[in-house]
Amino acid sequence: MVILLGKHILAPQMVAIFEHENMPCRHCHEVGEVVRASSRGPVLLWATDNRSALLAGIRLRLAGYHVHRYWIGGDVLAISRVVRLKKRLLVTMSKWTFHSNTTNAAWLSDELTEVGLESVAMPFGPVCCANHCSLSPLPSLPYTVLHYSLPGCDHIYRPELVAACAAANPDIAFICVGNPTLECSARNVKILGSITPDAMRSLYASSHCLLRVTTHDGLPRMVLEAMAHGLDVVTNLPVPHTTQARTEQDVVLALGQLMQTSAARNLEARRWYFETYSASAWARYWQARLYGGGSLLSQ
Repeated sequence: MVILLGKHILAPQMVAIFEHENMPCRHCHEVGEVVRASSRGPVLLWATDNRSALLAGIRLRLAGYHVHRYWIGGDVLAISRVVRLKKRLLVTMSKWTFHSNTTNAAWLSDELTEVGLESVAMPFGPVCCANHCSLSPLPSLPYTVLHYSLPGCDHIYRPELVAACAAANPDIAFICVGNPTLECSARNVKILGSITPDAMRSLYASSHCLLRVTTHDGLPRMVLEAMAHGLDVVTNLPVPHTTQARTEQDVVLALGQLMQTSAARNLEARRWYFETYSASAWARYWQARLYGGGSLLSQ
């Protein structure tokens, strides 16, 4: 049995996908739950704070567990920005604590290599199968663009791009999710804040495009979800079947062109997602990672 440790918002979806692929999985929120459990299976640690991850990992390592850490963009950014002496200490402790490291993007693995940690990239796509993510018809106009941000993270998610694009392209509708404190006075911008997964799926079905141009990122679930739903994606991330943009001018031009030329769902992006990051690919990766390529043993 795989033990998933962490309070990450996607943990329930990860458990559901493991179970969908017939991989027994137990979700624990605290280290004590793991230690008290009768299972001695490998631990997949998904913690978005390096200090908490190390404290949990060391305790589990001392208790005899193999701990495999999953890193996302914020974790890697944090360890790469600390001063040299602290960075060296964190890397040394991580090497002793974690049996393996996995990131959610190849470029994050490159960043970990630069600080001295080896890892393998395996993005987490929360869509388990094509039936789970039905393809909706192309919505009617206006061309509708989704954007995600979090409070206190404007320097990463760049919501100012929405304001600039809304002014430059008044015929495009923008819907902002995630940050309830975001402010924008443009008439073609709607701010929804935090929404449920069901509401998010409805938004994908009624939207044309996802805008994800950031200053630092892994391969976010929103990009993969949008691709699975057949949306256009405008991003600075090196992802196939997306429209590349880095500057404000790039984004304005890209969205304007997509509004004029987009006549169907992005089927190439959808196909690429299910061929590359399906639930079965995720499960196969972790079976090999956690059990050394052998068969999944009952714990």
